[in-house]
Amino acid sequence: MLGSIHSLGAEPVFYEVTPTLAPRDLDQAQPAKAVLAVNYFGFPQDLEPFGLYSQRTGAVVIEDNAHGFLSKTEDGQLLGTRTDLGIVSIRKTFRLQNGAALYVNNAHYVALAQPQLPFTNSRQSLGLLLRNASTRIQRSTHLPVFSLLQFLIRLYRQARTGSKIPLSDPASEKTLPAPTAPHQSLQRLLSTLDPERESVRRKDLYITVGKRLSNLPITHVFPALPPAVVPYGYPIIAAEGSIERVRTSLRGLSVEVIHWPDLPGAICVNAEHMYRNIWVVNFL
Repeated sequence: MLGSIHSLGAEPVFYEVTPTLAPRDLDQAQPAKAVLAVNYFGFPQDLEPFGLYSQRTGAVVIEDNAHGFLSKTEDGQLLGTRTDLGIVSIRKTFRLQNGAALYVNNAHYVALAQPQLPFTNSRQSLGLLLRNASTRIQRSTHLPVFSLLQFLIRLYRQARTGSKIPLSDPASEKTLPAPTAPHQSLQRLLSTLDPERESVRRKDLYITVGKRLSNLPITHVFPALPPAVVPYGYPIIAAEGSIERVRTSLRGLSVEVIHWPDLPGAICVNAEHMYRNIWVVNFL
């Protein structure tokens, strides 16, 4: 996201959020050309504060729906289509080589949008193929195949870099990766996907995870699941010392527990406690 902003010669400015990931003091934020309204983990962001900010500053509101593929509002409106522009990252919901979409919901911007990139059928990485295969096995058999693969990968990474998780690359905040055509696996997924079945699976997982974590010393970011929301994962706020108990409570489910987000360098040093302790139970 930051690489995209910097590639335009623009300067990102950050606004704070509450423990429920709603904007804090947006009415006092400095003017900007555009503002991102983020549907965190597939839950609809309240757009009213962003509309008021747009009226005050003239900013274009972009609905960042990277987490919300398949998710809707209570009245059935697809997330990503509620503002002039919206984005969705399908590869974050499903394990794909790449895959995203731009929603242009205002005719004024249609002529500015680039044409659809051609699809490619290039060879997928071995790591992605292994993760996909192990995920399918774990989901169908409930054997911890993906979890074992992840454990081995992290051991290997720690031996090589000294860190179990990928180290943040500061350069990624300034530059974009080389242009990559969307892979045909995205087309195959969309042609075979059963949205209703996948929605039910994710909702059931969300409810099950919530029940298993109900007695742990953690904060549930979204305790209630609205009927039209298709959750990307189950977000919590928890001290790192509690995470092993979280993982233990979720054994046998097709999930992984990851730290989120990768904080930008500009705010990492002085970020408040909450931002450093957000985790997501990611659905496989």
